Amino acid sequence: MILVVVLTLASALSYGVSDFFGTLGARRFGVLPATTLTYLWATVALSAGLISVGGTWSGEAVLWGAVSGVAAVFGFVLFYQALTVGPVSVLSPVIGLLVAGVPVGVATVAGTQLSGAAWVAVGLALASAVLVSTSRREGSARVSRQAWIVGIGSGIAFGLSVVALSFAPGSAGLVPAFVEIGLGLLLLLVLGMWRSRSAGGRPFVLGRLRSAGPRWIAGSMVAGVLLGVGDALLLVALYSGNLAVVGVLVALYPVATILLSIAVLGERLTLPQSIGVGTALASSALFALG
Repeated sequence: MILVVVLTLASALSYGVSDFFGTLGARRFGVLPATTLTYLWATVALSAGLISVGGTWSGEAVLWGAVSGVAAVFGFVLFYQALTVGPVSVLSPVIGLLVAGVPVGVATVAGTQLSGAAWVAVGLALASAVLVSTSRREGSARVSRQAWIVGIGSGIAFGLSVVALSFAPGSAGLVPAFVEIGLGLLLLLVLGMWRSRSAGGRPFVLGRLRSAGPRWIAGSMVAGVLLGVGDALLLVALYSGNLAVVGVLVALYPVATILLSIAVLGERLTLPQSIGVGTALASSALFALG
């Protein structure tokens, strides 16, 4: 169990740092171009990992990698759409809860056996996933039906992405993660070119990169490489452990994003976020002991 906890927390750390740099890039040259560039570097990183570590190509490995890739991209699109139609302070905790809750629900239905301490840790981690995503509310913004639908859809899609990877055969190595990111990159490129042509503009990635400085390109490289590393570690954790444990621990990735925002951007933790960070540490310790 300790190895699974370490691998999954390392994956969550990679995802969290990747999200931080990816968000900075999105603010600089747009969400879709920044996400595509991140996926490009992630594909490069996983290609290098696949060459180094190897893996077995099979229909099952490709299938579940592809399902995970489609679900992840769908989740990204819905996530950003959710943040444009509803208050972040309300929707982000719901999305975080579903990212953790969907794998737990699937694992429970599949008959996953955990100790009492581990189930307590699951509850703490689910609570932490909500708390660390909670930000200050500005006014009493009403959440529309559209916002709820899009936000819930995003959380379910991200959760299903993790579930899909859990079905990949252990002998596949990094193949499912490579397929997931590679297919995601292809879908993002198609979406970007369609949007660019409909707007009569230049190729959307190259056009934005020409105006971006080396610092922003380096940031996108960091985000992409860490996304690839996070996917690889998540896959190994799923091979080694069970879906319920991995699903809730990987959903703690916002902790790293928040801590980096504090250290680099000077942001401050809200009280719920502070409690969430402490709860995340407690849940990790319980998982390791259980």
